[in-house]
This record gives sequence, C-alpha cells and structure tokens, in this order.
Amino acid sequence: MRLRDVRELGLRMQHRRILWNAQIDLTNRCNEDCIHCLRNTDCAHELSLEEIKGILIQLKEEGCIRLILSGGEVFLREDIWDILRFARKMGFGFDIKTNGLMISRNNIKRLKAIQPLSVHFSVYGASPQVHESITRVPGSFERTMRAIRLCRDNGMSVLIATIVFNNNFHELTSIKKMAKEEGCDFIADFIIMPGVSGERGPLRLRSTEEQLKSAFKRRLLTWGLNNRNKKYRSGRTLDGGRSSIHISSNGKVYVSVTLRIEVGDLRQQNLREIWRNSPKLNWLHSLAEKDFGCYDCRDKTVCLCRRPDLAFLEHGDLKAKPLEICRINKIYSDYHREKEQAYARARQG
Repeated sequence: MRLRDVRELGLRMQHRRILWNAQIDLTNRCNEDCIHCLRNTDCAHELSLEEIKGILIQLKEEGCIRLILSGGEVFLREDIWDILRFARKMGFGFDIKTNGLMISRNNIKRLKAIQPLSVHFSVYGASPQVHESITRVPGSFERTMRAIRLCRDNGMSVLIATIVFNNNFHELTSIKKMAKEEGCDFIADFIIMPGVSGERGPLRLRSTEEQLKSAFKRRLLTWGLNNRNKKYRSGRTLDGGRSSIHISSNGKVYVSVTLRIEVGDLRQQNLREIWRNSPKLNWLHSLAEKDFGCYDCRDKTVCLCRRPDLAFLEHGDLKAKPLEICRINKIYSDYHREKEQAYARARQG
C-alpha cells in the first residue's frame, strides 16, 4: 500500500471513528538528551513484555491494523526484538521511531527480517555540529547516519524527520537535500510545543518571523488545509481519539501524543471499555466546531487552526485559540498578500 493510500484510509477511519492506528511508547528512557524533548522523565513502571503482548492482542481485537512504536528510544528495551516479532506475528503494520544509535551491523538483519513499514529517524542538522548541539551527544550524527544507510541498504523504507528550530533553520535546505541523496523520505515540523508537563523552555527555539517568511518563499513550509480531503474534514474538530490513540510506557491511554488528556489506564481497564465507553473521549467527540475559539476566525479556512492539542499545551484549554498557529498563519497571510500585491503591480506595469 502506498503512503498516499495509507493517509486516505486514515481519513476514512477518522470519519467513522474506527480504531485503526495506535502509537505506543515502549519506554521513556533515551540515550540522547535533546534540548527540546517533550517527554516527562518518569522512566519507572514500564509495561512488561507480557503486558505489551496483552495490549497488542486487545488492539487487534478492536480492529487496529497499524502501530507506531516510539519512546524514548525503543532499542533500549532488552526485549525489543520479542516485542517486534510478536507485533509482526499479530499481523500489524508498524513504523519504528528511533535515533538509530543502537542500530548496527550486528542487528540490522534482525530488523530487516521483521519488515517494519518504515523506520523514522530524527535528524536535526546536516552537520555534526548542528545535530549534536540539539542531541547533546557527541558522535550521534555519524551514528544516526550510519543507521539510516544500513536500513536503506537493507531495503527498508526510511523517513528523515526534522524539527525546525531557530538554531538549525539555516541547515534545513541541506537536510532536505541530504535526505534525497540518501534515498529517504523527508518531513519537517515547524510547530514547537510546550513540554507535556507544561515546560515553556522549548518555546525559545521557535523559528523567527524572518525564518518563517523565508520558509514560505522557498517552499520549505507548506501551510493550509488540504482541500482534496475536504469531504472527510467537514465538522471534524479532533484527530486523536477518532481513529487513533496514544498508549504511554506505563499503560495510560491518551487522546494523542500531544493532546495529553488521560482517557483510561490499561492496567486497570480493557481497551474496548476505554475506546467505546470513556466519558472523556465521548465528551471530546461531542464538541462541535462552534465550541472552539477558532470558529469565528476569518482565516480558519486557510490555516491549520484545528490544533486543540497545541491549545491545550499552551493554555490548558483545548478550546482556546492555539497562539503559535495564529502567529505562523499571520506571517503566512502577510507573505501571501505581499506576493499577490507584487504580482498585481507587475501585471499593471
């Protein structure tokens, strides 16, 4: 199945509220110390292998077919290969998110045999200096790039994912070019959020106005709703919890990775009970578009205003306007208006 088809399937499942996708944090432990990390530091009480197997069985029974296995760093778990083999045996398609530091020639054949849909690598620069200023681990750039090439050379689909900060923006074009030269897919994320526990530190890393204008001009940042999926967007206010859930490393269930509203606990409840009967999930999905701060905004049809997760992290109120989206959208609108005015002047001249 092509990635475009997977996305289309996901939109259909959101529309019907069918659970088809789950992100599971297998651990909060990590071997990098990234300056922007959103995770909390609670690494105790991780789900055991048997608990994870039980959760995978419940997900399968509820109709889930796709997993995103994340962390922390998933390969820090000593039983990671048992988990991956069991997920494959259950028939899940799954992506693995990793920094690649523990992928080597010694285990690449084991990973290839498991056949993940794709392996996602976090890359923050096109040079060791920039990348390692963010990971704070000397030598991590070369180790990550080595793992990317090992996966690529062994026939796996590889995605290079870059979070764009004000201190790595200058290398964004080079990262994108590097991904293409390595034969990898590429995605860049400009939305910098507060930490899940409310930390404001990461916000100092947000791109400046001039950087965002440059990104629009050079088409490094695509902005606006995707009209081809309009038929599935009508009236929709929340993505997380409609067709996907997030399961933390201690078994708590959240609406999504970033919308940290706890809707259940798999150590105390079964998945079906949570998915079908959670009062919080039912309340969230009862919300109408008019209940949100973006409802009366004149720019709502052209911006990414449906981000209650960001509003929740910014204000503790998911119905408020997500101010970072407003900031970026104003920069985009001003840029687009200036571009149209310049075009009009050129035609008149």
